[in-house]
Amino acid sequence: MKTRKKFLLAFLLTLIISFAVTPSVYASDGDDPGHVVFGSSYVLGEGESLQGDLVVFGGTALLEKDSEVRGDVVIAGGTLTVEGTITGDLTSFGGIVNLRGDARIYGNAVRFGG
Repeated sequence: MKTRKKFLLAFLLTLIISFAVTPSVYASDGDDPGHVVFGSSYVLGEGESLQGDLVVFGGTALLEKDSEVRGDVVIAGGTLTVEGTITGDLTSFGGIVNLRGDARIYGNAVRFGG
């Protein structure tokens, strides 16, 4: 059991580091890179849209009704509440995902642990 926890921790740390490096690559192409949250809160308000990906590490994110993320959403060890739309994929690593009301995900939804 302890070996499994160590393996999971090592996997998550490797994943977090790899995602931390990725946004700089996206930023170089001139497009809006999206938003990265480290241990804090993020709210995409009603009727607002985010061009690009949303990545949350150990924080919380709320996508209010009629909001739209035009990209992928990744949550690692945090909490995501979706009342709006995600046009890409939703991936959760050890996080909590709440889909409410009119939540829509046009891509794939994948959950690992949590």
